[in-house]
Amino acid sequence: VFTLTVDASGHVTMTELRGVKEATASLGDTSEGVSLSSGLVSVTATVTDNDGDTAKASIDLGSQITIHDDGPAISATGTAPTLSVDESFIPGIGSVGGGGGNVATGDFSANFAVIAGADGQSGSVAYSLTIGNTTTNLVDAKTGQTVMLAQNGAGEVDGYVTINGVQTNVFTLTVDASGHVTMTELR
Repeated sequence: VFTLTVDASGHVTMTELRGVKEATASLGDTSEGVSLSSGLVSVTATVTDNDGDTAKASIDLGSQITIHDDGPAISATGTAPTLSVDESFIPGIGSVGGGGGNVATGDFSANFAVIAGADGQSGSVAYSLTIGNTTTNLVDAKTGQTVMLAQNGAGEVDGYVTINGVQTNVFTLTVDASGHVTMTELR
C-alpha cells in the first residue's frame, strides 16, 4: 500500500502505491487526510564515536505521515441526445392517435466521463433526474395553465397542471439504471 525509506543523510521518502480508506465520505474530492497512528514507525538516528560508543534518538513518524483522499470525478461531455415528441400521436386525443410518436428515448450515459480515482469504483454509475426550478416555460393548451414540475422519486419528473384540485400530467421524464432518458407526452 505504501513504502517508507530512509537514506544515509536522514531523508525519509514515503511512496503511496494504493488508495486507503479515509474516515469520512464526501461529495466531491475534498482531499481529506488520514494519518498513521503514533508508535508504529519511527525514524531513528544513531551516532557512534571513535571508540564504539553509541547514542540514539527517534522521531515518531505517525503524525508526520498523512495520506490525502482522491475522490472520484465525473463531468458532462459531448453532445447530448435530443428528445423530440409529436402531439399528433398522443393516444386518444392526437390527430393520428397512438403509435409511439409521443414517446422519445435517448441514451445519456455516453455523455458522462467518469474517473473512479485511486480508491476504485464500487458499483455502477447511478442516474437520477433533478429539478432546478418547478415552473416551466410551457403552457398547457387546454387550460392555459403554466406547466409545473414535480419530482416523483429519483428516476422520474412529471410536468403537470392542476385541474379541479388534481395533478394532471402533461408529460413524464424518466431515467433508468443505464442512463436512458424517456419523455412521454400525455396532453
